[in-house]
Amino acid sequence: LEGEVIFHDQFGNLITNISKSDLDEFEGKRGKSSGITKWQVRIGPYRILGLKTSYDQGSEQDLSALVNSFNYLEIFLFKASAWKFTQLQPHERVVVTF
Repeated sequence: LEGEVIFHDQFGNLITNISKSDLDEFEGKRGKSSGITKWQVRIGPYRILGLKTSYDQGSEQDLSALVNSFNYLEIFLFKASAWKFTQLQPHERVVVTF
């Protein structure tokens, strides 16, 4: 499943154009339920293993990902700016696998 970063918010979280429904559809096409721990997100040179269900499950040193309250995939650093950490810009390619 491929998408891209569409913007970074005031906290420096990288918001993608990949929706929860996109993830659900992709998982359905694969014919199995993977669970959130099996997802992998690649963005630039970074690889994120698993999806978190809340921000406090993330790390201050390593990128994490979750489906945000608007139902879009978001890349974040706990208590820090993923945008400043990565310097990735809008239109950066995001690839999700499991």
